[in-house]
Amino acid sequence: MQHSIACVIACLLATLLLSACSAPQPTHVDNPMRVNGEVQSPNHIHAAKGFLRNIGAGEAFNLGVIKTIAIRGIEEPGIAELANRALADVDAEDFELMLAEIYARHLSYSQLVELEKLSANKGVEHYFELVYQAAFAGKPADDQTLMRQLNADELTQVMILAQSDAFTALSMVQPDIDREIDEAAGAWGEMTMRRYIDEQRARVLKEMPSDIQSRKNIPATPALSL
Repeated sequence: MQHSIACVIACLLATLLLSACSAPQPTHVDNPMRVNGEVQSPNHIHAAKGFLRNIGAGEAFNLGVIKTIAIRGIEEPGIAELANRALADVDAEDFELMLAEIYARHLSYSQLVELEKLSANKGVEHYFELVYQAAFAGKPADDQTLMRQLNADELTQVMILAQSDAFTALSMVQPDIDREIDEAAGAWGEMTMRRYIDEQRARVLKEMPSDIQSRKNIPATPALSL
């Protein structure tokens, strides 16, 4: 069974943090609203979010960012604290939505609904927990090792998902999804940092002493003619 979702999430955490702490650069991520001839709808995104929530993708992304910031804080406490402040209002649902929009661009509504339904069980949840644990620990996670940690009911649930038409379709487009997540993570990091800096600039200007503000409104003295 493919588990590149988890591997991509783990590998992109450092990239996302680096983007958040770098000077913002204009970034464009293509965002078509049609996939396989099917126009996306709120239900389309909702189904994608349901699948990603079932496999813990948003939580994993959020946890990974927290871990990455903590590790970076050992050698670069200033950058780590800046990242913590910029990401203070960010939670798993923010990452979940970012990922859902990407998955919804590559899979049909019916495929996403099937993935959501077949992943809504303890077996799939446990499987992906093991995948994320291995990814964050920097250990290769092969299917045989993971399967040994599941009971018979969980194995059945995982195999039902893995052998479904929807998961086969997902496996085919996963490389494209992975590349788009890479682009989106960088754009998201830049946007988050830019928003934080804008908020801080507005706060500083709002707290500016009144005498400074009044001086800004004084017309310039015309030069004397000799």
